[in-house]
Amino acid sequence: MIWEAIKSDGSRLLVKCPTKVDAVAYREILKDHLFSFCQESEFLIQDNAPIHKAKTTMKLIEDSKICYMSDWPSQSPDLNIIENMWSVLKSNLWKYNTKNINELWSLYQEEWMSIDTSPLYFLRYRGV
Repeated sequence: MIWEAIKSDGSRLLVKCPTKVDAVAYREILKDHLFSFCQESEFLIQDNAPIHKAKTTMKLIEDSKICYMSDWPSQSPDLNIIENMWSVLKSNLWKYNTKNINELWSLYQEEWMSIDTSPLYFLRYRGV
């Protein structure tokens, strides 16, 4: 299980998670990784997964002083760069024949950081 974040400047974060992420585990990911990655003036965009919408998660986000976009459509590739990055990442990882989970994690990190995040790249990648 992997959790990712990306900022408009292209900086990004990749977190290896427990096999199952519930609302409690998700809040720990936010506290341990996201809050030190984001500034108060930045926006957090999430889909409508139950762990994202849990009352305790929403309270944690509000208390963190990070702006949250509560009405963002879920799985909206035209609006959310991370959905496009997932598509590119999956496509890039298919070319490898990994032997174990540690090798896959290393390739995942390498490929994640190598994705071009410029908007024109995503237009080209999607065939537009």
